[in-house]
This record gives sequence, structure tokens and C-alpha cells, in this order.
Amino acid sequence: MEAKLVVVGGRVTKNTISLELPAILGRGREAKLRIGDSTISRKHCQVYEKDGLVMVQDLGSLNGTLVQGRAIKEAPLPPGTEFSLGPLTFRVEYEYHGDLSALPEPVPAEDASAKAETADLEVVEPAPANTLQVGPSASNSDDFAILKAVSQSATSGPNLLDSELAMALASTDPDASGNSKVPPPDSKET
Repeated sequence: MEAKLVVVGGRVTKNTISLELPAILGRGREAKLRIGDSTISRKHCQVYEKDGLVMVQDLGSLNGTLVQGRAIKEAPLPPGTEFSLGPLTFRVEYEYHGDLSALPEPVPAEDASAKAETADLEVVEPAPANTLQVGPSASNSDDFAILKAVSQSATSGPNLLDSELAMALASTDPDASGNSKVPPPDSKET
């Protein structure tokens, strides 16, 4: 089954998203719809179909999933219903031919204090193979994880760092004395 999610709250790069169900929403690699925001869990919630009805299930997210403003563990999403994760609010659109008066009751979240926060974010696509990522590694915040992906194209060859980026990376890697390997601007190396 396919459903459309229309963004009605929050900033994203795409306002309407078509999803093949079931779909996990979150910021992790396992998510079919990846949302780049720190208030979104890696596996935040799952949207799925049950007897022609779209349902949402919170997957133990830290900040919760809200349907019509209420924190839920699981809830039906009849056409036109709004649900929120972090700073985003979606309206679900699809055709439902069942009885709207016989919908299952939402299962409330154990922690009803989950709140939607407001922030700017983008719906992100997986990073292209030639992306360089620099930032604190998960294993040690003092280390820097530097991932240089080489283009798979035989014609273009490896991607090269430009000199400014190479200098910035080198300045984050001190030598044994604790000094930066890159001299300060306007000084000459000997």
C-alpha cells in the first residue's frame, strides 16, 4: 500500500512524500524516510497498513510520536489525520474504504509528557558515495572521524580534497607535542 505524507508543520526540502508501506521514519540508516534532526530517534516510528487502514507505532523513541497532539504507542491514521515527530507534523493521505466509525482506539504512550519541539530540519536522502564526513566520532569525542569515499567511476578517478579542507582537517590533528601541524596564516614553514 502507498500513502502520501504532506508536511503541514516544520521545514523540509520536500512537502509531499510518497511512502510504500510499511515504512520506518527516523534519522538512522534503517529508516525508509530519513529525517535529519537530533530530536528524531534513529528508528522513531513505523507507519504500516492494517486492513486498509494506515497505522503508526512509536518504536520506543525518546521524544515520542504524537497523533492529533497526543503521545501514542500505536494509533490509527484515518485519511487526513495529523501526526508529529520532533519538529515535523505530517498529514496522511490515502483512500480508505472501511468504516471510519469502527476504528481501533489509540494506545497512549506510557510517558504522556512527550512534546513536539520546533526546529528547522530537512528530510535527507542517503549520502552520496563521494561524500566526505568530518565530525566527532561515536567512540571518542576527542577523535575526529574522517571518511573519504572514493568515486566508483573509473573515468573520474578518486575525489581529492581541496587545499582549504585539507588544511582544516590537518589542523584538527595535533602532533605529539600537542601543536597543530598546520602553521598559522601568514607564517612560513621551514
